[in-house]
Amino acid sequence: MLENATEALEHERLLAHLKRAEHEILWIRVIGMLSWLVVLYLQGYGLERVLVWGIYACGVFYTAWSYCSARRAHNIQRTSAITTVGDPLAAFAICFVTGGVSSIFYVFFYFTLLATAFRFGLRKLIGIAVFNALLVVVLYLSAPDSDAELKTLLVALYYLGIVTAMAAMLANWARQNIVLVQQQSRSLSQASQRLRWLLHRLISVGEEEKKNIAHELHDRMSGRMFNLRQILERLKREVGERPETQAHLDMLAVEISECTRDVRNIMNELQPTVLEELGFYEAAVEYLMKLSDIVSFKLKVHIDASLHGWRSKHDAALFRILQEAILNLRKHADPRHVEVRFIPNGEDVLLTITDDGAGFDAGNVPLGHYGLMAMRERAKALGGNMTILSHGNGSGTKLTVRLPRRAPR
Repeated sequence: MLENATEALEHERLLAHLKRAEHEILWIRVIGMLSWLVVLYLQGYGLERVLVWGIYACGVFYTAWSYCSARRAHNIQRTSAITTVGDPLAAFAICFVTGGVSSIFYVFFYFTLLATAFRFGLRKLIGIAVFNALLVVVLYLSAPDSDAELKTLLVALYYLGIVTAMAAMLANWARQNIVLVQQQSRSLSQASQRLRWLLHRLISVGEEEKKNIAHELHDRMSGRMFNLRQILERLKREVGERPETQAHLDMLAVEISECTRDVRNIMNELQPTVLEELGFYEAAVEYLMKLSDIVSFKLKVHIDASLHGWRSKHDAALFRILQEAILNLRKHADPRHVEVRFIPNGEDVLLTITDDGAGFDAGNVPLGHYGLMAMRERAKALGGNMTILSHGNGSGTKLTVRLPRRAPR
């Protein structure tokens, strides 16, 4: 699985490299077409030279097509392959009507070699160099305005070879650096995958430990609290009608009830029963309904009904993020309105918490605020991400957690 992820990452980098290369090479094509137009004007080529202007029109069309194709980037590999062959043919056509191998545009052949080296490396460079050499020979034999001697052809081929050698050295140097970068990138990717696995394992162990503590509290404290209440009831019967003693026993009964409620709340915080039995939807609804009765701000909740039966191994982690986010805004934001949304979004689910409180500089979180870091790491460990939009100065805060929407378990 890790190897597949690494290969996919390298493929994405290759596509990004080709796309960037095509955009940069495109501007050289545009400059070439503009300079050709200037030369045609200065050398007095009239509209009667139908072949010249026809080839120029084809060149403009080719440049426009390469621009549109590179911008769309639906299949950048196909676009790069076509332009790798198309550029030498365009150079041949330009030179064909402007003097053959003696044309001032012969340097466009050099450009095609450098562009190939930049995009693909040594192997395809050699193929394009051979292709260019064949085109130059054909150009020498067939160009209508050429009066070049054989010596001119040999010199043109010689320069073509020199540029090919220079491009090969550059391609080899670039390839070595790319291999080094890929190795480092692969190591970083593997380290990132291991870190994500460790974070996921840490979160799972933490949730399991909370569940164990909740069960221990239930098994040990519930029985003891029940025994205390039984003993208290027996004492009430034994002391009879002593008002002071009865008052103290009533106070003790209240304390025992409070302790029982506190223990129950702690167990619910550690491992909400509804979360384990019914999933995040029901747990979030119950938690937010209880919260709306005790907070000072107005709480608006929208949880998409299509997620009612949604269950995921992310339930507990998502619920912890919700708890931590609400706790943070209660402690720091002092909002008047808070909105919680939980909605599907394609292959993902989105949990969005928006408030109109004080806000903060999301790019400069003070040291010691580990809650945000914990939420972000939880989301990252589960294959998602968390983004925060806030600028301080009373602008409020919008926190968005995106997690993959897995199949129901």
